[in-house]
Order: sequence, then C-alpha cells, then structure tokens
Amino acid sequence: MAKTRAEHKKMLIERGQWAEFVAYRSSLVVGGMAAAKANKAAVEKFLGEEAAESAGEDGSRNNKKGPKEDVDRPKIKANEDPGLISSVPKPPPPVARDAFDGKPPCGEIRNIKWVADNMRIVDVHPEDCPSMRAWNLLCECRENTYFRSNFWKDHYGKTIPAKSTLDDADASEIDGTPTLALLKKIRKASEKAQKLSGVD
Repeated sequence: MAKTRAEHKKMLIERGQWAEFVAYRSSLVVGGMAAAKANKAAVEKFLGEEAAESAGEDGSRNNKKGPKEDVDRPKIKANEDPGLISSVPKPPPPVARDAFDGKPPCGEIRNIKWVADNMRIVDVHPEDCPSMRAWNLLCECRENTYFRSNFWKDHYGKTIPAKSTLDDADASEIDGTPTLALLKKIRKASEKAQKLSGVD
C-alpha cells in the first residue's frame, strides 16, 4: 500500500483521525482504487489538497541509503495485537458532569475492566459507565493510539490476577467488592455502637 508521509500521519494521530483515515483509505482500495490513488484521496479528504500533492511519498528523501520505512503502520511490539491498537471507534462526545450524578463509587479495577469491555463498542452511553474516570479513560484510549497501547500493556494487565489468586479465591472477590461490603458492615456496627453508648 502507498506510504503516507510521516508528518501527515503525525497530524492525523494528533487530531484523533488516524484510524478513520486508515479505514477510509482501505475502503477505497477494497472498492478497486489503486493504493497510491486511494492514499492521495484519503489525504485530500482529511488534510486538504496541499497535503495530497505530496501523498504517496514515503518521507525518506533525505535518507536514500537506508531502507524505506513503512510509516503507515503504528510501531507495534511483537507481543501487541495490531487490531487492538490501530482501529477503534471515535471517542464518544463530551458529556455534562450531571450525567454521572448518583453513581456509586467504584474501584479502579472496575473502571479499567469497563474501558476494556467497551473499547470497540460504538454505542456507549454515560448511564452504562461506572464513573467519570472510566469515561475519560475510554475517551483518551480512543483518541490516542499510544495511550491505547499503554492501556492494554500497563493498566489492563494489572487487572488480571495471578493464577494462584484465581485458584484460591472466587473470581467475584477479585475486584474489591467484598472489601467494600465489609467496610459498610464495620461502619454500621460503629454507628450502632456510638448510639448505644451515647457518643456523638
């Protein structure tokens, strides 16, 4: 497939349009357009005519000795799934703070799992989201390829318990829910004891 100049790719990533650009260009190729023409048409649609004039160049004019770099591909490590990194829906639209009023507090593991579950779901809504933090995390993951890659590598990986933990505990106990329930019981017992002793 034709190359996209490095600066074009950088601009598209910064605007949060890289995945949409790649999908549009691919649809043109699937529709029968030559790869170079599809690339130029996609660049013109997303970045304008001036940028399209240089589309199809690989950006390596000043480095003729080295191999051409395929700048269309995000830099993906061997242990990362390109499908998880390069194409997700656009971020959901901004919402008002009151969309999250009345939500009970939830732990970070629940937030991270919710984002992981909804990364590629098109019709996410604030009422389905456990917290503002989870909503913002989802938006950032969809907006920024590198943030999304780090999410899968650094955040989501930490939610997966060790095998020994799974062997010793029911999976429902791993997200901290029993701890919150225990804290509520302790608080109620404390309040009851204070009432019985007459301490305010």
